[in-house]
Amino acid sequence: MCWAGRDPFHLVRSTEGKCKGEEVADTRVQLEVEDWVRHNWMASRFGMKFSRERLPLRSGGVFDFDAVSDDHSIVATISTSGAKTSRGKHAVGKILKLRSDMLFLTMV
Repeated sequence: MCWAGRDPFHLVRSTEGKCKGEEVADTRVQLEVEDWVRHNWMASRFGMKFSRERLPLRSGGVFDFDAVSDDHSIVATISTSGAKTSRGKHAVGKILKLRSDMLFLTMV
């Protein structure tokens, strides 16, 4: 979505799905890597199957976890994000996402 001017309350979506002069992230590879980590690496490392699953939180509500073992003894989030943005700046938003994922892991 694009900002229309400087007003954050008016979002505009271009007809091509991206803003003029803005690249849209292609997350297909990241999703494939996440699936590989869940189905191959974690399965061989821990000797059990993993799947995505929505679990209830102790504080109320639910959260979609990236990898939950069949017996629910292991719950994980998987991050494929880099530490830098595409423009070479520190990826503050990505780091904050990791922090929130860690919080949800303590609440399950």
